[in-house]
Amino acid sequence: MSSDQTELLNRLVHGDREAFTDLVRVCWKMVFNTARRITGDDEEARDIAQTIFADLWDNRRSMLAVRDNLQGWLYVKTCTTTLKHLRRRQRVENSTAVHLFDLENTDSDDTREHYRELLYKALDQLPPRQAEIYRLHKLDDLPQAEVAARLHVSLKNVKNMVYCANEGIKKILDIPNSPIK
Repeated sequence: MSSDQTELLNRLVHGDREAFTDLVRVCWKMVFNTARRITGDDEEARDIAQTIFADLWDNRRSMLAVRDNLQGWLYVKTCTTTLKHLRRRQRVENSTAVHLFDLENTDSDDTREHYRELLYKALDQLPPRQAEIYRLHKLDDLPQAEVAARLHVSLKNVKNMVYCANEGIKKILDIPNSPIK
């Protein structure tokens, strides 16, 4: 790190907003490009870079510890923040996507009935125990622990069967990247 950056960091630690602005100007491109290489998206990279620099400002008092390697800290922080962002985005997409088995939130009764028929046809093709556990947990809304107690099997077995049923349904219905859980 150059002596100018060290001086900017020292000023930043003491709350100098101008030093912060200058550090952002000096380091923005590296942070942005790193995030963009990982995400492949300019807008996401911009959001991540803003998060990184907001964290830098919020944690400025502890930044003296990285005084000798601010560039390295920013690089590692960018990589880890970007990967966390991608994992979070995937979870959000999976949990909020309207999918085949969200029967309650389907727009019309006809659509809901069509989806229900597809689901039951797929369930008929699963091994009977998998289908039974899936029906109890997903369609009858029983907690997995209650399904396990009712069927005299372990909770781990129920979790495994629900997972296998989900995978089987996706395969049967040819839904490769489905958000079905």
